[in-house]
Amino acid sequence: MNKRPIVLILVFLSLIVATAFSFDTAKATKAFKTYVEDYKKEQSQLPVILKLKEDLKDLALYRLYKLQIAGSVEKKESTTTIPDLLTDHMKALDESYFSTGEEKIAYSAFLSWVVSDVSGKKFQVGTINEMPAYSLTFNGYSSRIRTVAPRVYESWIAYSLGLLKKRPSSFPEGNLPIPNTFSNFDLSVAMDPAEQEEIASITDEEILKQLSKAIQDISNKKYDVSALFKDKVEERVDFITSRLPEDLEGLEDSTKNLLKLWIYRSFSLIQEAPYFPESLPINVMNIPGFENDISMEDPNYEKISAIITKNDMMMMQLNFALKMIGNNDYSPVGLIEADIVSEAKKMVAPLLSTLGQIRNELSGEFISSVSKKLSLGWIRILFYALIIFLGLTYLKILKKYLLYIIAGFETLYLLFLSNPYQSAFDLSLYAIVIIPLFVFAILITLGRVLSKKKKAIDLLALALIVLALSLPFVKLYKNIPELSMEKYPEFYDSIYYDALKDDLFESPNSLFNIEMRELTSLVSAELNELKRGYRIIIPNMLNNLAKNTGTTFSVSGTRLRLSVPSFADYLSIENEPTYISQFEDLQKAFKSFVRSSKRNYSQYKRTLNNIENMAEKVVTYAGNPLRADFEEYLKRTLEDKSEYTVALDDIETAISDEMKIEPRSALVTPYKVPKYTVLLLGIFLLVATTVVFRNFFLSILEGILIVIAFVGAYGMRNLDIFVQAGTPYLKLSVSTGMNIWFFVIFTVIIVLAEIFAFISYKKGRESA
Repeated sequence: MNKRPIVLILVFLSLIVATAFSFDTAKATKAFKTYVEDYKKEQSQLPVILKLKEDLKDLALYRLYKLQIAGSVEKKESTTTIPDLLTDHMKALDESYFSTGEEKIAYSAFLSWVVSDVSGKKFQVGTINEMPAYSLTFNGYSSRIRTVAPRVYESWIAYSLGLLKKRPSSFPEGNLPIPNTFSNFDLSVAMDPAEQEEIASITDEEILKQLSKAIQDISNKKYDVSALFKDKVEERVDFITSRLPEDLEGLEDSTKNLLKLWIYRSFSLIQEAPYFPESLPINVMNIPGFENDISMEDPNYEKISAIITKNDMMMMQLNFALKMIGNNDYSPVGLIEADIVSEAKKMVAPLLSTLGQIRNELSGEFISSVSKKLSLGWIRILFYALIIFLGLTYLKILKKYLLYIIAGFETLYLLFLSNPYQSAFDLSLYAIVIIPLFVFAILITLGRVLSKKKKAIDLLALALIVLALSLPFVKLYKNIPELSMEKYPEFYDSIYYDALKDDLFESPNSLFNIEMRELTSLVSAELNELKRGYRIIIPNMLNNLAKNTGTTFSVSGTRLRLSVPSFADYLSIENEPTYISQFEDLQKAFKSFVRSSKRNYSQYKRTLNNIENMAEKVVTYAGNPLRADFEEYLKRTLEDKSEYTVALDDIETAISDEMKIEPRSALVTPYKVPKYTVLLLGIFLLVATTVVFRNFFLSILEGILIVIAFVGAYGMRNLDIFVQAGTPYLKLSVSTGMNIWFFVIFTVIIVLAEIFAFISYKKGRESA
């Protein structure tokens, strides 16, 4: 089990608790804006933002390699979100990155802004509140308030009542009454100026009203020390007498009275007590106003005393009661202090409620402090609606050009202005327009190809569709050395390297780990069944033979010899049903074992094959440090027991060739680069409209725009690689050229589409 996340959480919370600060929402908002502005700069200046950008790159690498090696399938309980991963980033930050608590809270909220920025989603209060880092920061702050607030409020109440002579540094002068009721007493209360300032900054008018009421209530209260002492004695005596021996049944009241008298005597509050045990200690306690109201005469005292002193349990409880009672402070100051502590603790709940309001208000401040992303892509829909309206009403000359205008403008927008990964509207629009249109084109083409009247042009349409469907899966670059894990040595020291190992093989929820457990379980089950056959089934048969025939056994070297008598009643042919039934039982046991063994072996080979394939994929893309960690994991898992070593040898043999070659770079397909993603969508749109509408001019228009966009993207050396939804792009410069097969297939699709459109146009002219 990886203990590092647990340690990081403890460090993170300890840093929060260790820092005292007065809460200033203006400072927090200002810090938040500073983080956002510095993050947007090409060359950030703040150390924490520079560290964040490094970690975001490592996060993108982690997700890239994880998806490349293990795929996107993972158990739900092990799924990590981008907010979770950015929270790990914050947990790992050194305290020196933050000079105030406001900065820490602002940064945790800023991380939620980063999540919305990389995902293209709207930044709103829910985004902040769903950020674990933000919740952890506030929860840590709330825990601190829960500890600190009672101490501060105790000092304020004590000062108001005259028990504390020195004025607390942040005492709310004019907002709390100062009756000085107990100025003739002194009370020591811890006062930390930083804590005072911190609590004063979040104490609102409602809490001050409750504090004022508490001060007045304590000021007006009469403190009877004697009554309190007797209540404590009563409480302890009730506990001792809750389970009386049978001999004392019916004497409960007398027993309680005698025990109270003994306690009074033990504290020298009375000069003598009936039958007082010599084993009890006698101490001195001063209880002002104490008067004994219990009768010293009772005919049952002697009997009760004899029973109690012989009962070890009751005497032990009595001694414990004396210690507990003696530990209490029964001076007036002690009583007043107890009330002050009680009232101060009552302020924590409303204070935490106030803190919750501050959190919500602060979230709103963070939202309003940054400019909202304006997504104006939807406005073009209004433009299309206006063009259609004008074409059907006032400008009917536009009617025959509506298809060209709308399709051409949308293709232009798609290729040069859109980023579906950053715009939920565009993504939804293309999902409900381009994909259904392309599916419709497939259905039309299949219908024509499968009909008896199919033509060559229908086969051309089918070829177009097949090529378009295959294009997204053709590698965009044959090999990108810059995407080799070995090119990022700093990644092995990042917090996300451990996350990658967990996802690949370390975590119990990783697919590889699950397969490994299945493998070891099968090996152990088979071995146990085999041992059972040799240890139990066969020996039972031989023991039965020895018992019934007097057969003896001897061992010669490595051979077992049986000496079977020449004849025995058990061996008589008349006994055939008996010994045959035993052989049949043995046969059934062996057949059951054979079936089970074959099933286990088949599952073992299948599981081992899965593991070998997964292991090969790990070492194919893994850098040398990850390969070493993977080998260490295999040995740690399979070397402990001898029965697993065969599997270990098989796995090591399977990956031996990959271990000798350089790590392979992660693959980049067209849909992982936004510039080529829109080209793919453009190709789908071109093929779909060409097959469905068979309009030569529309096809030419779309084809020209796609070629222009392709030429602009062809020479790109700086790539933004889309890794996964919500994950930051991985930015890198590539030194290799485009995969020739992608270029060829792309070009063939464009050419075939125009040929198809031209042939359709020509046939249309001829038929007209």
